[in-house]
Amino acid sequence: IHGNFNTWTDNHLLHSGTNYQLQKPIWSSLNDRNYHELRHALLRECALYSRLTLLTFLGNHDVTRITSQLHERRHVMLANAFLLFARGIPCLYYGDEIAMEGKAIEGSPERDFPLRRPMPEVVPQEGLEALDMTSHLVHVRRSVPALNSGELNASEVSCTQETLQFTRRLDKQVAVCAFNCSTEQGHHVTLSAPHDCEPGTIFVDVLDNGRKKYVLTGDRVLVPAPEPPKPAAGSTATQPKNMPLPHSHPVCLDPCQVMCIVSECPPELAKVPVQTVKKQSYKKSPAPSVGVAPPKAAAPVAALPAAAPEAVAAPEAVAEAAAPAPTTETIEDMKAQLMAENERLRQKAAMLDLGN
Repeated sequence: IHGNFNTWTDNHLLHSGTNYQLQKPIWSSLNDRNYHELRHALLRECALYSRLTLLTFLGNHDVTRITSQLHERRHVMLANAFLLFARGIPCLYYGDEIAMEGKAIEGSPERDFPLRRPMPEVVPQEGLEALDMTSHLVHVRRSVPALNSGELNASEVSCTQETLQFTRRLDKQVAVCAFNCSTEQGHHVTLSAPHDCEPGTIFVDVLDNGRKKYVLTGDRVLVPAPEPPKPAAGSTATQPKNMPLPHSHPVCLDPCQVMCIVSECPPELAKVPVQTVKKQSYKKSPAPSVGVAPPKAAAPVAALPAAAPEAVAAPEAVAEAAAPAPTTETIEDMKAQLMAENERLRQKAAMLDLGN
């Protein structure tokens, strides 16, 4: 747990070790709004354990769950994003993907009982939203080799009191990650890329619902990519091959926002996600009757930050529609579908694959 990991973790010793020295700064830097602490821990790890791949985590059966540890609920996704985008082998403790709570009872023989509770029978709306966002973060990590096994250099880690930025890279692929832990105001940051990146390289923000694109300028700063000029009506003119690059300027990070801007972005991540209707919380229902078809699989999850408001009818509008009362058969069908969907989500949460 403490000490020098090099004494027992190496190729000829243990394959890895639990990285407790990084676990505490992740949540305490968010509670204190002080990313200098987390940057110091990252620099220490780069200096001491650059040859090792340690197991990183936010929670386990010995420590208070991350949702209960943090003072601000919106910081949970910032912590999960850091866990999955930084160096190491990320380990998600069961239930953290649906924002389960649990606080250790210090000094009691039942100290860790709250940390070992079974998965809930009822998944609240907050838990479903957390599961969608966590699933997308996992998908991003597995789809971007630079995040999965790329290097993280100490010279490419920077921060202010409430912002943090670091770069992961593998071969020619680069991922620039930026965080804003402020809950009240946005912060302007200068997104930079390594010096060996070619000017004009296109990066895609894989956590933006519109998949916003950025371009690398000659001074190695990422700026929003200019929109190609639209040809006049009836014109057959093509887009110019060498468009002038915009001038360097900082990018604004909204409160509690995470950015992950990737070069050589995989096609499946570069696609703009389809907006879906928000799922509702529900309880476990009786087993479905024979012949009831299971619900269709959920559409791709929305990325950080929060998705744009969905076009769903307000409760007042639904009430005014004066729809006919549901019959006994339709109620039973709804119960069966909700039960099947609940079971699907429980299995998804239990079998969430983090990759290497």
